[in-house]
Amino acid sequence: MNEVATADGTARTRILDAARARMLAAGESGASSAQVAAAAGVSKALVHYHFRDKRELLLGVTTACGERIAARTRVTTDAASPLDAFWQWLERELNAGDLRLLVQLTQGDDDAVGEAAVGELQVFRVETQRRVRRVFRALTLTPSISVELVTELVVVAAMGLAAGDGAMSDGAGRQAMDVLWLALLGLGA
Repeated sequence: MNEVATADGTARTRILDAARARMLAAGESGASSAQVAAAAGVSKALVHYHFRDKRELLLGVTTACGERIAARTRVTTDAASPLDAFWQWLERELNAGDLRLLVQLTQGDDDAVGEAAVGELQVFRVETQRRVRRVFRALTLTPSISVELVTELVVVAAMGLAAGDGAMSDGAGRQAMDVLWLALLGLGA
């Protein structure tokens, strides 16, 4: 019995990983049960054993993305400046793809999946606020608008970057975020 439970747990993880990879490559439409089964190396029946329908699969991917973001909040960087540390964290999030998937899922047709994605994005929002506070503290500045509002501006900008093609190698994402931070730091006293 334990062998079956272990195999099922492994299969479930492989299915979620395959669905996530398919969605990163081809969007939600690229994650049919047949496509996910093939990518996971399992039968379509096993996909349906773990996930009754596409909604359940998307909800599983949503939860997994939130868990992956939460796990990465514990990773620190050895950046020279607080803004470099912030960018290194954000770039890692953007390149991982989970933020992009959650943004995509908020815009889908299924309200339940969209609401779940919004809930999972709360992990990112909380971590962003923690890091925004750290930047202002490190620079010994106090923003003239609330930290919550500064956080929302940064989150919206990050989600905009995530909604793009996800390629951060050309430096455009860093430049956009630096311009935003320049404006935000100008609000500091």
